[in-house]
Amino acid sequence: ILMLLTYWLSRTISAPIERLSEIAGRVAEGDEYIELKVDSSTRELKILINSLNAMTSKLLNRKRELLNMN
Repeated sequence: ILMLLTYWLSRTISAPIERLSEIAGRVAEGDEYIELKVDSSTRELKILINSLNAMTSKLLNRKRELLNMN
C-alpha cells in the first residue's frame, strides 16, 4: 500500500510539472497564445501556473505594443 501511495503522490506532483515544462517550452519557442490550464491541488503549483499565465499575458501585450509602434 505504501508503494501505491508513493507512486500516486509522485504522479500527482510530477504530472502537472511535466505539463508546465512542456508549455513553458512552447512559450520559449514563441507560442505566446497559451493559457495554462493544468489541474493541480498543490498550492505552490497553482501559484506557478498563475505566474506563468501572467508572464505570457505580459509578453503578448508587449508584442502588441511593439507592433503598434511600427
